[in-house]
Amino acid sequence: MIGSGYTGGKNVDVGSLEVNEQFGVSVSLNAGGDRLAVGAYGDGGFGNLTLDSGAVYLFSFSDTSFSGGALQGIVGKGYIGGKSVNVGSLEPLDMFGWSVALNASGDRLAVGAVRDNGFGNLTSGS
Repeated sequence: MIGSGYTGGKNVDVGSLEVNEQFGVSVSLNAGGDRLAVGAYGDGGFGNLTLDSGAVYLFSFSDTSFSGGALQGIVGKGYIGGKSVNVGSLEPLDMFGWSVALNASGDRLAVGAVRDNGFGNLTSGS
C-alpha cells in the first residue's frame, strides 16, 4: 500500500497526504516496473495554500516486486527541495494530476490538468 500511515513490508507512508487530496485518482507505472507516478488532483500545494491546484507524487522501487519503495519527489505548486518540482503557474482548481502517464523508461512524465483555464484563468472552459 502507498498512502498516509502505511508502514512495514513493502508499504510506503506518504505522510503529507491530507483529506480530499484524491491521491491515487490516476497512476502510471513505467515498463520496467521501478517508477510510479500517482496523481492527486485535490492537492493544495505546499502548505495547502492553493485549493485543488493538484500534484503528482513520484516513487521509485528497487525491483519489480515493489521492494524498497520510496517517495522521490512531488510535482506541484510550491514543492521544492530534493527532486520535487515547483509548478509555479498552477492556480486554484487547476486539478493538475487528473491524469498521468510515464514513458517506458520512466524518465518522461505527462500530466493532465482538467480544470486549467490558462495563465491567470483567462480562458474559461479550456
